[in-house]
Parts: sequence; C-alpha cells; structure tokens
Amino acid sequence: MFKDKNSELNSNIYFQYAKGLLIGIAVTLIFVFAFALIFLLIKSGREYAGVAASVSLAAGAFSGAFITAKKLGEKGYLVGLIIGGIFFLTVTVISFIVNRSGLTVNSLFKLIIILLSAFIGGVFGVNKSVKKYI
Repeated sequence: MFKDKNSELNSNIYFQYAKGLLIGIAVTLIFVFAFALIFLLIKSGREYAGVAASVSLAAGAFSGAFITAKKLGEKGYLVGLIIGGIFFLTVTVISFIVNRSGLTVNSLFKLIIILLSAFIGGVFGVNKSVKKYI
C-alpha cells in the first residue's frame, strides 16, 4: 500500500500534542509534589494551597505548550491555546472525578490562568532560537 504523506504529518502533529499534554501534566505533578514537600518542611497549613495549585497548573500549561510549539515550529499562539484548552479539560475532568463538584468561579480563574500560560508558552516556544555553534 502507498503511504499518504499527509496522514503521516497529521499523526506526527497529534503525537506532538499528546506529548506536550503529558509533559505539561508531569510538570504540574512535579510542582505539586515540590510544594507539598515545602509545606511539609515549613509546617505550613493549607492557606497557600490554592496559590500553589495555580502556580503548578500555570507551569504545566506553559511547559507543555512551549515544548509542543518548539517541535512544531509555527503558530505558537494557536498551539498554546489548543494545549491550554485540552489541559484545562483534562484538569477539570480529574477535578470532577475527585471532588464531585461542578464548575465554579474558581474554574473560570483556572481557565484564564491555564490559557494565558499556555498561550505565552506557545509563543515563546516558536520564537526560541536554536543555538548554532561554529
């Protein structure tokens, strides 16, 4: 059978998006564990848990979009928004399963943080120059 170059290109793009999403989730988990360790060591209560969760989500969305946009090399803003949207849906579904609650104002706040972080990550990823050594 003949291989269609467009289908190979599309499967590579889907793979890059999936990889970016997984990297974003991994970075989010690393940040969550780091904040949990810090809170444990300084014996802090839960007063900063919301801020830590927001920073973790922002870092994950940024890194996932950055990596994906860097690999794809074009339309970083669009890549960032797509990664951010998928990332938000993933986090929201997980939150629904764990907390069994609906959408709140906090969900809207997280949507804005995730989309903005992913947008910036996508733009930075596309514009990241490759260093060439002579």
